[in-house]
Amino acid sequence: DKDNATPLFVACREGNLECVQVLLEDGRVDLSLSMEYLNLNPLMASAIEGRFQVIKYILTSKREIFFEQECLIDFDENFKKGYQLI
Repeated sequence: DKDNATPLFVACREGNLECVQVLLEDGRVDLSLSMEYLNLNPLMASAIEGRFQVIKYILTSKREIFFEQECLIDFDENFKKGYQLI
């Protein structure tokens, strides 16, 4: 997209579960890749947007996710809401 986000990042942010599933099943995507200027990875983007089905799928997919940098957006409240629904 215009922000140079990966297809997985966009699918997670938009809540497109089917696309997320296809991309993760392909195996060539990296859940740890972050958008440079925000330090957000796809899981974080899902949490910020309240995409709970996507969050649940990612967390149950048993894929490795590394958080190397601090996120520049405070998404704690949205993440808590998502955790309660999962």
